[in-house]
Formats: sequence, C-alpha cells, structure tokens
Amino acid sequence: MNNYLKPIRHAAVLGMLAVLFVQCGEQASRDQMEARAAAEAEAERIREEIRAERELFSNDLKARRDALDQRLDELDAQLADAKLDAKRREALTVERMEVAEKRSAVDKAWNDVQNATEETWKDVKQGVSNTATDVGDWFERQVDKVDAATDADADNDGK
Repeated sequence: MNNYLKPIRHAAVLGMLAVLFVQCGEQASRDQMEARAAAEAEAERIREEIRAERELFSNDLKARRDALDQRLDELDAQLADAKLDAKRREALTVERMEVAEKRSAVDKAWNDVQNATEETWKDVKQGVSNTATDVGDWFERQVDKVDAATDADADNDGK
C-alpha cells in the first residue's frame, strides 16, 4: 500500500509547490504593477509641471515681444519724420537695431519654448530664462537712460 501512496504524496507536494509558485508570481506581478503605476504618476506630475512652466514662459515672452513691437512702431514713426536731424536719426536708428535684435532673441526663445520636449526642457528653460532676464534688464537700462537724459525719475527707482 505504501507504494501506492508515494505517487499521491509526490503529486500533492508538487501541487502545493505549484500553488506557492503561482502566489509568489502574483505578488511580484502586483508589486511591479504598483511600481509602474507610481512611476507613471510621477511622470505625469513632471509633465504637468513642465506644461505649466512652458505656459508661464510663453506668456512672459509674448508680453515682452508685444512691448518690443510697440517700441519698434514708435521708433519707426519717429524715423519717418523728415525734419529729424542727422544726429537724432542716427541715435534712433541704433536704438531700433538694438530693439530689433532683442525682438529676434525673444522670438527665438519663444520658438524654443514651443518646440521643447520633456527631454530638452531643462536646457531650453535655462536659455529662455537668460534671454528674458537680458531683455528685461535692457528695458530697465533704457528707462534709466531716459530718466538721466530728462532729469526725471519716471520709474521711481531713485536713478
């Protein structure tokens, strides 16, 4: 009778091992699924953060571009005056070239923001931030120049 029980015992042991193996595999699979879900949630959070940053930069650059366009229009109107003396025309022409250069830089930065990918965003963000700061500083220097030339303090900065 003992000989008949051996195969049954072996089958029972193999059955228990199979059940344990399947349960361990299911737990590992659950752990992998949870890790994958957590990673996807983090990736989505990063994508949303990048989208929000891109929108902020895009809006800031658009405002700077609009201000530069307005200044270009003002300079063009002043340069259209036939009564303008040569020295003033030269100064306005130089300023117009500077404004056009800043406008091109802002345009490039805006295009960079629009075309940035998640992988390139960090580098694009740094470059765009530098451009925005440079243009903003340039505007402040222009206001200070006007203040100095007119003995005024239009921006109330004490300069």
